Amino acid sequence: MPASTEEAEKRALRELEGKNIANYSVLLGAWVQTKMERDKTLITLSAAAIGLLVTILTTVGVKSIWEIPFFAIAVASFLVTIWSSLAIYQLNSQHLENAIKGTSEKDPRLEKYDKHSIRAFIVGSVAALIIGIISASFQVIEPEVNTMTNKVVKGV
Repeated sequence: MPASTEEAEKRALRELEGKNIANYSVLLGAWVQTKMERDKTLITLSAAAIGLLVTILTTVGVKSIWEIPFFAIAVASFLVTIWSSLAIYQLNSQHLENAIKGTSEKDPRLEKYDKHSIRAFIVGSVAALIIGIISASFQVIEPEVNTMTNKVVKGV
């Protein structure tokens, strides 16, 4: 028996509603995954940066007194990035649990920690860049000093 026009319209609306829900679900999942991926990347890059800074500090050493505060700032900033991102993971899990229970509200702490993590990462990156610039400038200056010292010692 052929379906009436009204039944066909209701069925089409239900199908459209199902597609809209599926589309929203996929978009929401992708958004959450992207946000989590950013935090994972910040943690990974910050840990690697701390390792690199410690390696540089122990192998090359400090060439100038000006490098010491930048090392401290960079390491502290990368530690803040890691800590903030881990706090975000914890708050996200609590937020998702509350959403499942139906008691979810916007958590201002999530935004605060998110801003802290990205700002700290930027500060750490800038401090590491300054360390690199200072180190490179000393690499350029040292050969000139050594050359002039050798000339003076040899009596030229």
